[in-house]
Parts: sequence; C-alpha cells; structure tokens
Amino acid sequence: MKGNDMTSFADHLPYGEFRKIAAAWTAKPLDEYSLAVKEGRAEKASPAEDAAWRKEFEAMEEAVAVPALASFLSALRDEGRLAPFSGADGYSTRFIGVWNEAAAGDVAGLASCFANHRRFFESYYGAGLEIEAGAEAEAAFRAGYDKLVAVFDKGDFRWFENEAERCTVSDTRVSYAIKGWAAMGGLVDTKTGALGPLPAIERPRIEELSVDFPTGELLIADWFRIDEFTAAVKERDGKSICSAAGRGELTRKYAEKHGFLSVYVGNTSPAVIARDGALVVGWESEDEPCEGEELGRVCTDLWWVTIIERARLVDIVAGTVGKEEAERIVEDYLAEHGRHIIRAEVAPGTHHLYFHPETEDFDAAFRSDDCPTAGVEAMFVLSDKRLVLTDGAAPSPGRAP
Repeated sequence: MKGNDMTSFADHLPYGEFRKIAAAWTAKPLDEYSLAVKEGRAEKASPAEDAAWRKEFEAMEEAVAVPALASFLSALRDEGRLAPFSGADGYSTRFIGVWNEAAAGDVAGLASCFANHRRFFESYYGAGLEIEAGAEAEAAFRAGYDKLVAVFDKGDFRWFENEAERCTVSDTRVSYAIKGWAAMGGLVDTKTGALGPLPAIERPRIEELSVDFPTGELLIADWFRIDEFTAAVKERDGKSICSAAGRGELTRKYAEKHGFLSVYVGNTSPAVIARDGALVVGWESEDEPCEGEELGRVCTDLWWVTIIERARLVDIVAGTVGKEEAERIVEDYLAEHGRHIIRAEVAPGTHHLYFHPETEDFDAAFRSDDCPTAGVEAMFVLSDKRLVLTDGAAPSPGRAP
C-alpha cells in the first residue's frame, strides 16, 4: 500500500511479474526496427519465427498483466476512486461501456484495455531499447517498472484523436481523458489539441415518416439488387450506419428523396404480418398468439427491410435506362428472385412508417390503441392511417441526434 493507505499498482503487479513480460519482450526475434538490423549487424527474423514468438508473448501478457490490472481496478473501485464516466450522458462507445461496467463491478473489459494501452507497452518496450543500446538489463527493467507504477498510481491518461471512437448513437467522434482515475469524454479541438466538452444529445425515439403509395402494389425484401436502382439511390454522404443517427438519417433520405422505405433490422429475417391496415414487421412472440396474416419472412442478407412500390422501382431504374428497358429489367429481376420477395397489396394513398433508429428499442417504446402489436416483437410498423401513440411514445418532432 501507499503511505496514505490507497492501493498502489505495485501491490497488484510485483516487480518479478513485470520482469517476466519485459524479459520476454527483449528476447523477441529481430525485426526491421531492431538496432542490429538497422546497422546491418544481423538479419531480421522470418515471419514464422515472429508469429510464433508473438503468440507466446501475448499469452504471457494476458496471463500476467490482465489479472494484475483487474485486481488493481477492483481495489480502486472498492476505494471509491473508479466512478462512472462523466460528461458523456447519452453517448455509447466501447470504452465508455467497459469503463462503466468496471465502475459497476465488472473490471475484465477495462483491464484488457489498459493492458493494451501505450503507457503499459512503453514500459517494457523502452527497457528493451535501452538494453539494445547497451544499458544493464536489470537497471532498465527496474526503471521501466517504476515508471509504470507511477503512471498507474497517478491515473492520468489521454486517449486523444488517434484513439477516438465513433459513438454508436450519434456518430460523434469521442475522445477521452482520465485524470486521477476520473474519466470524461470530449471532442478534440483540432487547432489547440485540447479536449473540449461533448454536446448534449438525446436518446433516439420513435420517429414517423410518411410516404405515398399511389398503386398500393408493394415489394418487400432486404434490398433490390438491381445495379441501376442501387446506383440511383446510393447515399455517398452522411453519418455512418454503424450509428443510430446514421441509420435513421438513411431511412429518412430514402423516403424523402426517393419515395421508398428501408429500415435497419439487424440480422433477424423478420416476419411481415398484415393486420388491420398495417404491416407489422418483427418476430412472433412465444408468449402470446399472433393475430393477422403472415405474408412471409425477409431474408436479411443485408440487415435492412426495404419496401417499395413496383411502379416506383421501375421509375427509379428508368431514370438511367428509360421506361421500356426498366420494365424489362424489373420484371426479369422479380422472376429470378421472386422467392425472396414478398408482395403485399395495401390501400393506395399515404402510409405512415413508425420506426426507431435503435431497432431493439422499438417494441418496448411503441404503443398505439390504433395498431396493437400483441403477439409480435415488433421492429417497425407501416400503417395506412396516422397513429396516435400512447404511453409517452409520441413520434419525435425532430431528428435523431
């Protein structure tokens, strides 16, 4: 323990254990960065030798460093020094997730993160460079160890621009700073390099979109793999669809710019169920009976469900090749891929889509007496009338952040 009775990293990673890692690193096969290779005194090792050594070294690092870090982080938490992330309410990244898990008691993920952090690596990498340059091994190892303990006891780290992560909610590029084992998220100022605050965001909510289906003759699949169609509607700008904001943005663009619907559902192959003027897309519940007619299941090789009028599909293709050729292309495609395409007849006119950019949250958030979803774990709903949502699930008046 340190003098003030707070835990020290040295209590959890004794010098002898650190020395095992450092000595194994300095015994690594020569590579192009080795001084002897650079000076022409030796040849670098073969890829096979390097791969074999690296596998053995990583196993040792996992066996020694990760348990020591897990023990240390647990002690920090027990002392009240490992609090949840601050300044990142509503944001979701892998690092924020593993940090908050550690603050709640599960330190395994955060221990692995710090085992791979550059400050840990630098402690034995630097010792290896000093030894290669002629320093006495034991002194180099001890100096590396003392620096490492000092760093982890202080608890100041920076994860800046080169280690930022994209938020899976907003697509914001989030960077991190840790001071005295207090973690915060922020944005890097590209001019000063300083870490500024993250803008406030709201969690995504159910959204409503309207789209016109003049004929009511719908085609439903994951996507329509017609080159002319894909080229015409492809979005080259915008937020990443790895985020809820990007997925919601793309659904809106398809509807507003091209007059069809495409909603992210993950790798789920959901059912399409016709019920009282609505199409409910999701999984039948195992706990209660599902009313309505199942029209089929969408094979989601692409993790989206796309709904388009046949006439609209022809019109989009015709923008490239003309009407007559577009009719032929679409008809040939439907004939070849028909078993993967669901056909649905709906009332001609304006239809209303209710979806959630985070698909897994839709079923819990969606409530409407106009369109009950009992018996279905719903992912989205398409209705021939505008629905009144209840239980605080009103459509978002704005956009997902």
